[in-house]
Amino acid sequence: DSCTFLVSAYVLYIMGGTWLATDQSSKEYDSFLGQLKGMTQEGVQYIRGQFWGPLVFLKLSGAIIFGASDVLNVSFSERGEGVPAAKLGALFAFVGVGCTWGPFVSDALTSMSRVSTVQLACVVSLGVEAVGCLGMGFSSNFGWVCFWTMIRSSGSAAVWIDS
Repeated sequence: DSCTFLVSAYVLYIMGGTWLATDQSSKEYDSFLGQLKGMTQEGVQYIRGQFWGPLVFLKLSGAIIFGASDVLNVSFSERGEGVPAAKLGALFAFVGVGCTWGPFVSDALTSMSRVSTVQLACVVSLGVEAVGCLGMGFSSNFGWVCFWTMIRSSGSAAVWIDS
């Protein structure tokens, strides 16, 4: 994502011109906080008015869960018997497997010509992510933590790719 953003910014720079998303000349704000509040409200209203608006929030929630789970992986690796560093490596390997196969499964079941299938895949993937989190929380041994980590990361990756 970062590389494509930089390439897009470079292409816009080469093209030149004035790139304004909205006309800011008609808006007057009394302070920086007032401007921040007003622009945030406008952005939320814009997103709420679009059919793809909920997908933005799905991506946000998926990213938050993914980041928090990385921190939890450290805690899971330090529990029980075994070498914590090796267990953490195993958890991240299962994250990689889930992140690989989740989007492939989702892609096989969706079609860009029918956007509703992509939206449904995002919602289902968020559910898969939640089930994986619950499974991780209720797991009694490290093997099950690895399995549920893979399930969670497959849902998270599918939400990230499809939204």
